[in-house]
Amino acid sequence: PMFDSMFDPMFDSMFDPMFDSIFDSMFYSMFDSKFDLMFDSIFDSMFYSMFDSKFDPMFDSMFDPMFDSIFDPMFDSIFDSMFYSMFD
Repeated sequence: PMFDSMFDPMFDSMFDPMFDSIFDSMFYSMFDSKFDLMFDSIFDSMFYSMFDSKFDPMFDSMFDPMFDSIFDPMFDSIFDSMFYSMFD
């Protein structure tokens, strides 16, 4: 008990952080490289497919007419005049 109480705190304070950081980094780096990519790709594809299927048509239908009506005439007139002036 005496030795325990003497050495425990000393060892704890000395080795704990060191081992912690060593094992942590080993453990994390092992998991990081293996699982990060795996999870990344799993979540990415889940996330994208979720958003793709939900939002794509919605945004398409929302923005298309808006953009069409705003930019179409503008571009039309720009290209028209460019085109005509080039040929004129």
